[in-house]
Amino acid sequence: MPNDDIVEVLQRLETSLRKATAVGHRLIVETTERMIPARLGCRRLPHRHPADLRPPTPPGESRA
Repeated sequence: MPNDDIVEVLQRLETSLRKATAVGHRLIVETTERMIPARLGCRRLPHRHPADLRPPTPPGESRA
């Protein structure tokens, strides 16, 4: 892969990570305002076990 392509991929990755972070922050605000953590039995979303928030792995796939 040429260097220019690698740089472009890194730039796109950075953009995606920034967008994902912004969406994550907005979702935390929404879940707090809607009192979803309380309905899940915790005070704040981070207190929920991370495995409970992960989507299920389809059969035949493994996580790296």
